[in-house]
Amino acid sequence: MSASNKLITARIRLLLEHPLYAQVILLLEPLAVEWCPTAATDGKYFFYNPAFIDRLSKDELVFLCGHEVLHAIFQHMGRRGHRDKDIWNMSADFFVNYVLINTKVGKAIEQCLYDPRYTDDHTVEEIYDLLDKEVKKIELPLDMHLDGEGEGPCDPREGPPTYTETEQQAITDGLRAALLEGVKQQEAKNPGSTPAGILRMVERMLGSKINWREMLDNVLRSAIRYDYTYTRISRRSYTNDLILPGSDVMDRVEAVACLDGSGSTTQEMIADFLSECRGIMQTFRDFKLIVMTFDTKVYNVQEFTPDNADDIDSYEFRGGGGTAPSCCWRYLHEHDIMPHKLLVFTDGYVGSDWGEPDFCDTLFIIHSNSAKAPYGSTVHYEPRTTQ
Repeated sequence: MSASNKLITARIRLLLEHPLYAQVILLLEPLAVEWCPTAATDGKYFFYNPAFIDRLSKDELVFLCGHEVLHAIFQHMGRRGHRDKDIWNMSADFFVNYVLINTKVGKAIEQCLYDPRYTDDHTVEEIYDLLDKEVKKIELPLDMHLDGEGEGPCDPREGPPTYTETEQQAITDGLRAALLEGVKQQEAKNPGSTPAGILRMVERMLGSKINWREMLDNVLRSAIRYDYTYTRISRRSYTNDLILPGSDVMDRVEAVACLDGSGSTTQEMIADFLSECRGIMQTFRDFKLIVMTFDTKVYNVQEFTPDNADDIDSYEFRGGGGTAPSCCWRYLHEHDIMPHKLLVFTDGYVGSDWGEPDFCDTLFIIHSNSAKAPYGSTVHYEPRTTQ
């Protein structure tokens, strides 16, 4: 069997046996290359050397597929920062291999880095700190780690490709959406089986730091809808099957979320902005949330309701230019949109452009900045701890 067919078979096995990895492995496009001695991923491609694939058993290939998927999920190629490259790569492999071995994904490849001291109760950063004290570097026997430090775009068959910020964000967004779907499938098949490290990451992606029910309480008081329905009451309270009208109280909020996509916002800020949008949807039984990105223009306006709430996971963030929040107010006027609440997520570097004070009840969520809006309400949002 050719190397490509062996790899395809392993990918199918991973997909069928481990739903958690299924959606992500489908995103990683297999590509045979000579510049990589083993295997590697950049979140878009699954690079492999055919000679290396030929040396592995069927079960080891399943392990390898899981290994690359986890590197992509945890974005190890972009989290190193200024840390020592060799020690960082060791840390990432200890983390990934622990997860795979302890969830019985394929068969561990001989000499892969594994130490029961380094579990997925740690972050890779924490494992790095532990290894850094030992000052002992080990050559990675399993795969090649890419870090995006190439000098420019190239044919991926000739060397590791590099991506624009927009391209990299699209890859990241796709991986996040695939991970969320994979966790849903994994938990449906085997509840409670998702590894702790992945659960922490999902919690970070989905978690909302703001108590939206409390924050929007005044809005809800005037926006609650009472629907009277005929409901059969408890048998303890009636005789002769009497049916009385009752009230089904459904809380509903209508809001517009304007997300700062200017060049000064970071990927971490963007992830937090989207997490809070998810938090609003998870808080209320009924909602209409209009989401838009802005820099000096408005981009990608989408309306979310309970019927399409999951689509927020694949929302495409756009922008990258200067910052002019007033473009959001212009858009709302032009399209005759008047929400209960206007939510402006920003890093606060807006100069004197804070929009239109008398438009509607406005809440500014300012990330990593002590700035305060001159009107409405301001919430200061602190960065999350890296998982």
